[in-house]
Amino acid sequence: MNNRQITVLSIFGLACLILLSFIALSASEGFYELSSTGFKAQTLSAVPEGLRDMYQGYPCFMALLGYILFTLSAFLFLNEKNKAFKTISFLSFTFLVGIFVFFL
Repeated sequence: MNNRQITVLSIFGLACLILLSFIALSASEGFYELSSTGFKAQTLSAVPEGLRDMYQGYPCFMALLGYILFTLSAFLFLNEKNKAFKTISFLSFTFLVGIFVFFL
């Protein structure tokens, strides 16, 4: 693997961690109870103090950051010949749609 592929894989991994954090917070709050004001203060108490401000509001900064990171990984792997990287590109597009529909 070259440095470009390692960098894009790191971007994809960070975006997946952001998505998993949203899924965990949404599951603890109840997926059907999400409002246009964002997560409740009680739910955000599980997030570390330094990151709590990034999860507040609607759309929050972390959702936008995850969207940007998945976009980067989707388009940077689009021209790769390796099937594993094409799969990651397809997953990135799928997660982009999921973030757009559920968190933005």
